[in-house]
Amino acid sequence: MTPSTVLAQKSKSRRTKPAPTAIEVITEVEPQSIAENWKIFTSVEGRFSITTPGGFIRYLRTAQSADGPVPMYLFTYFANAEYSISYADYLSVIEGNDRMNLFLDGVRDSGVKGINGRLLDEKEITVDGHPGRAYRIEYGKNRNQLLVGRNVVVGQRLYIVATTYAKKASSTGGSYAEWSQRFLDSFKLTTTSVT
Repeated sequence: MTPSTVLAQKSKSRRTKPAPTAIEVITEVEPQSIAENWKIFTSVEGRFSITTPGGFIRYLRTAQSADGPVPMYLFTYFANAEYSISYADYLSVIEGNDRMNLFLDGVRDSGVKGINGRLLDEKEITVDGHPGRAYRIEYGKNRNQLLVGRNVVVGQRLYIVATTYAKKASSTGGSYAEWSQRFLDSFKLTTTSVT
């Protein structure tokens, strides 16, 4: 086979993509911007409900505590932003304990350190009468990502509800900050007592 035959075969095997025409319009629609995509998700074992813009993937992780490792159940959905909720049952009751604020401080500090972030703000909240914290953390290259979350204590259970997205992310169908707020505000406890 001559060098020119090899080149001819190579050029035949290459398929070039046709150039787009002037009338082709490509639009990307964020799943969050479609009202019908937002559905209530209820976890019987997790004893919560939340409205999410897409189907969750469920993971089992391990959280470290002073009493040893505890299972942590994580539900997450990603579409150019991440929407997640997790919960873990610790060995002793946290809510109402005189060390509850230290526990919440530790959870916050671990979260900030874990993503090499910087805490922007934090405030105390209650969800269905249970104590918690709402916070915002910036992180990533040039601090261009935002994590907006809430940690809520119910008995011996800790819930972590969070969204992450690029600070400068934009969409023609809405705002990542609005979608984040909608997700966080929709978190509800389906049973107030946790044993």
